[in-house]
Amino acid sequence: MPGTLSCRLSGLLAFTSALFLCPGFAQSPADLFAKAPPEVDDALRARMASFYQAMVDGKARQAEQYVAEDSRDFYYNMQKPKYLSYEIQRLDYTENFTKAQAVVVVKMYLPFPGFQREPLPVPIGSHWKIVDGQWYWYNDPEASRMTPFGKMTPGPSPFGGANSNAPGVSKGPDVASLRKQVQVDKREVQLRIHEASSGEVAISNHLPGIIKLQLQPLAVSGLTIKLDREELKGGEKAVVSFHFQPGEVARYAPVTAIVMVQPLNFQIPIKVFFQ
Repeated sequence: MPGTLSCRLSGLLAFTSALFLCPGFAQSPADLFAKAPPEVDDALRARMASFYQAMVDGKARQAEQYVAEDSRDFYYNMQKPKYLSYEIQRLDYTENFTKAQAVVVVKMYLPFPGFQREPLPVPIGSHWKIVDGQWYWYNDPEASRMTPFGKMTPGPSPFGGANSNAPGVSKGPDVASLRKQVQVDKREVQLRIHEASSGEVAISNHLPGIIKLQLQPLAVSGLTIKLDREELKGGEKAVVSFHFQPGEVARYAPVTAIVMVQPLNFQIPIKVFFQ
C-alpha cells in the first residue's frame, strides 16, 4: 500500500505538469521564430482537433489513438478533466518541425469555492511529436519535473520494489504545499457601474525560487486590467489593477479574471463584480 501511494503521488505530479502547464518553452530564438511549413502545421492542427474534440465529447478511449505508444501508460492512468470546448492558441515547433509544444485554451469548471457555477477558460500545455509520419500527443517527463526549486530528479522509492524508479516524491516538496506559498490578498473586486472606479489585488511569492505570472485576456467594455510585473522573486509582490469606466450598458454581469502561475501550473481566478 505505501508503495502504491508513492506511485500515485508521482503520477499526480506528472499529470499536473503535463496538463495544466502553459510551457515556459526553453527554445532558441531560431526555434521560436521559425514558421512551420503549411502542410506540417495543418497536419498537427488536424490531429489536435481530433484529440481535443474526443476529450470534449468524453470519449477518452477514442482520443487514445492520438497518443504516442511510449506515453499510453501515462495517459491511461492520468486524470482526465471534462472539457466543454477548446481553442488552439499557440504552437511552437522544435527539432526541425518534428516536435511541437502547444497551448490550448479549454473551457472547464474549476474546483475553487465560488467558481463552480460557470466554466472558465483555462490554458493548458501539451507536447506533440511525429511518429511514422503522424503527429501524436506525448508526455514529457522533463517538463513534469520542473519546480521553483529546480528539476525534480528520479530517485529510489523509500519502499523499494516495483516503484524504485518512481520520482522521489517523499524527498521533495509536494505541489499543494508549493502553491500555498503563492498568496493572494483577496479574490474579489467590487467596481461601480455608474462612475469610474478602481480596485487592486496583490499576489505575493513566498517561495525561494522565481515564479512567472500571465494575465489572461478578458474583453469587457470599459474594463481595463493590468499586471504590473510578470516575474516575481522570493519575497516579491505583484499587483493586478482593475479600472472601470462606465459606458452605455446599464447592467454588467460578474466576470472572472485569471492569472496563470508558472511553473506551478495553476491559475488564480479573481471575480469582478459591478454594483
